[in-house]
Amino acid sequence: MRRFISDFGSFISDAGGFISDFVIFISDVSGFISDFVTFISDVSGFISDFLTFISGVSGFIPLTLKNPLFYQWIF
Repeated sequence: MRRFISDFGSFISDAGGFISDFVIFISDVSGFISDFVTFISDVSGFISDFLTFISGVSGFIPLTLKNPLFYQWIF
């Protein structure tokens, strides 16, 4: 009987350790998902900023080339 109680106590202890490890795993997975969503958000923000930059440059170059003062500054 003592052996059974000892084995049952070990089983309960092991089950508690498993549950603890599982909770830590779920926490890690949720942290990874959060980090991945933040990464996707950052990438989309970078793409948006890059397109805004390209749009600004494409609007700036024709205005610069049409300005006669630009050529006087170069030559």
